[in-house]
Amino acid sequence: MTRDQAKAQGLARYIGDECKRGHFERYVSTNGCCECMRLWKNERTGTPEARAKNKKDKESRKEKRGTAQTQKYALDQAETKRLASKGRSLWTQEDTRTLKKMVGDGESRYEIAMKLGRSRAAINRRVEVLGIGNQKDESV
Repeated sequence: MTRDQAKAQGLARYIGDECKRGHFERYVSTNGCCECMRLWKNERTGTPEARAKNKKDKESRKEKRGTAQTQKYALDQAETKRLASKGRSLWTQEDTRTLKKMVGDGESRYEIAMKLGRSRAAINRRVEVLGIGNQKDESV
């Protein structure tokens, strides 16, 4: 039986060409050897040592992801507290109105940043979020 015939009949596996290890049963979807895939999977997950290693690797990846997210959250919280200590929120409506007006008047991002007491990066991000500017001002 060919792969196309097996596919037409809706089969998942078929007996086809011999793989390099001498097996004949193949998957229709990938044309991969069924027995070789079973052997490969057992090498990775069949033994208790392999399962323990995979579990440890998975937990390590999860921990790294969690640490990065926690650090980002902590930085966001620190920035919010820093601004709050200066009596400012992240972006007030007044700041947003001023920003829109200054961008509309063609003032540079540097001038806007100085007037609003923010970094140029913060101005660029806010302009991007609001969709009011079409290009970054690189002047210093």
